[in-house]
Amino acid sequence: MFWSDFDLDHLTTVVGTTDVKFVAGTNVSDTRDTAVSCGGGGTDHPIPLLSSVTPLDLTAGRYLNLHQCMYYFDGYRDHLTTFGPSGDGRFNAGTNISNTPDTKSSCGQGDGRCQFVPILSGVKALLIH
Repeated sequence: MFWSDFDLDHLTTVVGTTDVKFVAGTNVSDTRDTAVSCGGGGTDHPIPLLSSVTPLDLTAGRYLNLHQCMYYFDGYRDHLTTFGPSGDGRFNAGTNISNTPDTKSSCGQGDGRCQFVPILSGVKALLIH
């Protein structure tokens, strides 16, 4: 996750981008990632507390339950989105591997300034094998 002082805006990336400043290190590997791999953001700043690495064992279950959690800060009219756990549990998203498809999003409740937005949050259960 990145923050723009100029735009007063959060930016979340989950996959590779054509602008290497905002690239996210999402990958499939035989080795578990233990640290976040993100671009430097240029004039926008990475937010380590809201960024995370979530190693998932794709052989441990039938479903990748991808959780999307949306939050809103009225002070800047800014939305921020999370997809996994973070260093700040108030913004966690419950992405996981399971033999059961999740039917309800699992999200932190925000921090009081950034409010959880249930109608813009959700979960997608993807059958992986």
